[in-house]
Amino acid sequence: MKLTLILLFLLLSQVSGELFTIGATFLAGAVISYFYSNSDSFGDQAKSLVCKSGVAYYGDKYIECCNDPWVEPDISGLRYDLENYLFGQHIAKEMIPSAIAASRKEISPSKPLVMSFHGWPGNGKNYVASFIAKNYFQHGADSNYFHLFSGRKDFSVERDVNLYKRQLSNWVRGNVTLCKYSVFVFDEVDKMPFQVLDILKPFLDHHNHYQRVDYRRSIFIFLSNTGGNLITERYLELWRKYGKSREQMTLNDFDSVIGRGAFNEEGGLQKSELIEHNLIDHYIPFLPLEKSHVEMCIKAELDKHGFGHKKEIFDEVMQVVTFGPKPENLFSSAGCKRVSQQVATIVERERFRSRYRSKEL
Repeated sequence: MKLTLILLFLLLSQVSGELFTIGATFLAGAVISYFYSNSDSFGDQAKSLVCKSGVAYYGDKYIECCNDPWVEPDISGLRYDLENYLFGQHIAKEMIPSAIAASRKEISPSKPLVMSFHGWPGNGKNYVASFIAKNYFQHGADSNYFHLFSGRKDFSVERDVNLYKRQLSNWVRGNVTLCKYSVFVFDEVDKMPFQVLDILKPFLDHHNHYQRVDYRRSIFIFLSNTGGNLITERYLELWRKYGKSREQMTLNDFDSVIGRGAFNEEGGLQKSELIEHNLIDHYIPFLPLEKSHVEMCIKAELDKHGFGHKKEIFDEVMQVVTFGPKPENLFSSAGCKRVSQQVATIVERERFRSRYRSKEL
């Protein structure tokens, strides 16, 4: 009981911002280590205090802490993954690692890094988010400091907007309190109710601290299909009217188009204060994928399964890919979204046929 009271005092002191003595900090680590190894009831606050005590190991377990080696961004690794596994997105490959590297090198950033990825489904937005997690945290997307929200699943009831706002505010504040390097990814923002994301404005604004918490080292990423049609229209305009090739197109060619689409189209960023107050640092266009890019996706999936590049397989997968808009039909309407499942199914079928034929012989 005494140990419980000591722990409760230390936890309350940490939350209220009271300073610890060195001795008290190590006592906190010892106490929390004991209770944490015997109970899961203390949660993330206990983990945080154990890390600060310098005791990140107890029993047969390591606790993930908000420092090296648990949080150690590998920008070179991120560039490698994007270069080798992301197809047709030269703007994203160039801008995203640079933005993350710049935010980490800044001695005293004025605000957290906020990026918004836009484009048709299957063009690589979620893929890039997974690579960021992989190269930012030792545990990748399984890190306690990587937070993924789904607009469709986590914010599905429009009448519960105020409830979602309270929950999101508490979640962000609590988790950044535990780790200033937290990464928050909001998928399917276009499926979120209007105004939910406005609750994030004070966290993303230019403050050293907000409610005694420093958010400037955190990263917020929004993934959305909004602006996808405008990106495609702008691409075709640059190609037809100005003769620009895909590789010649730059972020500046799409920045205002994306911002306008996100602000006006239905979804979580519609009429958003985040856009109105210029709190999104980078709008990243994910360009529509052409046939050659879909073929690269097929090849990568076949390599992953250790299977040969048979023309028949390419042709079969391409049969389920639809292209548009008319009249050119240059772009895959769903990018590479269905490629992984199609290739896996065909590979398994071909291997079954091969085994069956071997048995007949």
